[in-house]
Amino acid sequence: MTIIKKYLGECPRCLDGSVTMQTLSTNTFCGSIGVHEPPLIKCPNCENLVWMEEINIVSEVDNDDDSHSWWSWVHELEYIKFLKDGQVNGKKLTNTQRQDLEQFIAFQEKLKRQILLDDRAKGCLHGMEYADIGGGTSYMASLVFESLIENKNTGKDKINLDDIGKRYLEWYNKHAIDTGVVNALVFDLVNEGVSFNEASIQVDKKLHGMTASSRPACRALPITIYLAGLINKNPDMWHFSGSDKFFTNFIESETKLTHKNVHARQVSMAVNKVCLCLMLDFSLDESIKEGAHYLISKTRANLGLTHRPKEVTKKDLKNTGYADDAFVAAIWFIRNTDSFDEAVKESIKLKGKSSYCSVLVGAIGGALYGYSDIKHDIGKTGVFKYYQVEYLT
Repeated sequence: MTIIKKYLGECPRCLDGSVTMQTLSTNTFCGSIGVHEPPLIKCPNCENLVWMEEINIVSEVDNDDDSHSWWSWVHELEYIKFLKDGQVNGKKLTNTQRQDLEQFIAFQEKLKRQILLDDRAKGCLHGMEYADIGGGTSYMASLVFESLIENKNTGKDKINLDDIGKRYLEWYNKHAIDTGVVNALVFDLVNEGVSFNEASIQVDKKLHGMTASSRPACRALPITIYLAGLINKNPDMWHFSGSDKFFTNFIESETKLTHKNVHARQVSMAVNKVCLCLMLDFSLDESIKEGAHYLISKTRANLGLTHRPKEVTKKDLKNTGYADDAFVAAIWFIRNTDSFDEAVKESIKLKGKSSYCSVLVGAIGGALYGYSDIKHDIGKTGVFKYYQVEYLT
């Protein structure tokens, strides 16, 4: 939540009054991003550059009062020029003024990263829902979202897999749709008193290892969005030697609640890592390379990421629920189309009534293009309509 107050400030050059804006705080569930006033602004009357500290605050102004003119913000590039020149209005910068400019530039960069992250995270969730034909994956993702929001802890303790499992089971018992065979078999066993871990082992054995589905990949996306928020606020986390283990532990463990097969886990980690990187403003190629680290060599070759890559064409794409096939197809559609809408529609043609591939395209494409770019294509989505990604980031 951002709290903004308006004040009537008097210019020391022309002694005329105009409204200045002071932002007190901006808070999210991952902590405050901190907010700074611009240290240097321009008077709307005499157009002189004035340091904020030189303005005489006359009174507070009601937020609905529009009878005053506004001070103009100075563009970030001008701040950078002032730092380079070492002066403003022909006067040499003091150490304090230089520090104020540097801090505000750093804050602006941080704010831009936050806005980008929020837009891409929202695009990821809404894009997934738009491309999720059956709706089951999106609904399960919404349960993960709710679990994170309602858990008041922070850091790794905010991700409670036991609570997520309970929410899945409650949904299944009350009004589940599009659960999928593997999920349903696991939930039936848990209803009989078997643990999630033992149930997933038994189901994998019963189906002779045929639990390598891509279905779990997208339901963990709220966890990835939350982790992206932590990394965005603490960039050193990305370079921390244990950060990848931190990420993979939660994504893999969430997948194993229902799907024991190693390929299901690998693709879940790959999909979520690609989305994580896109939210943090990595390029598409960089993001795919990061995600492909978890995949077997054959799948990496199909993605063109080995020393002997395979050239995959549209006719090579497979209409199966096998996780690796779905991921390869999803990346192909993202790479070989020019828009989110085109990528999703083409992937649906491949899959027909199943959404193994299209839901991955929706999530990855949404994270790539961002909500602001895809919102006119997807219209109003249902499950995430009232979910604010800012609560996670």
